[in-house]
Order: sequence, then C-alpha cells, then structure tokens
Amino acid sequence: MTSPFDHRANRFHVLINQEDQYSLWPQGIPVPEGWGAVAEGDFDECTAYVDAHWIDMRPRSLKEAQEAQEAQQAQQAEPAGKGSRS
Repeated sequence: MTSPFDHRANRFHVLINQEDQYSLWPQGIPVPEGWGAVAEGDFDECTAYVDAHWIDMRPRSLKEAQEAQEAQQAQQAEPAGKGSRS
C-alpha cells in the first residue's frame, strides 16, 4: 500500500501551525490538531505557495525571542540620557 503523501497527482492542502511552519497535506485526510489550511491545489501549486510564503524558516517562538533579545541589547547600548529631555 502506498502513502497518499507520495502521489504528486493528488490534491493537497497547505497547512500552517502556530509556529508559522508549513506542511503539505493530502486532501481527504483530516487536518491534524494545531494546523490550519491556508491554500490548496496540486503538488506544484502547493509547493510554489510554500516557497513564496515561508521565507524565514525559524519557528515563530525563536524569531520572537531573538527579536526581544536584539531590542534589549539595543536599549542597553543606547547612551545614558538619550531620548530624555533636559
């Protein structure tokens, strides 16, 4: 028996999870908990969608942590008194 994931002629959903990670999912198979469909089409259409939208491969939680760390470092690097009114 072959897997429906192996049949490029099938129709697929493009799924996304809370971490902004994408997956192709065969239509007709229940979408796993924590994932939602954002597009559908044949294999090539779905991979093109993922290629166009999944620009940053880092999970959302990692991006947010890194952005917070960068903001904290930038704030600490500001000269004392900058932004205050005299």
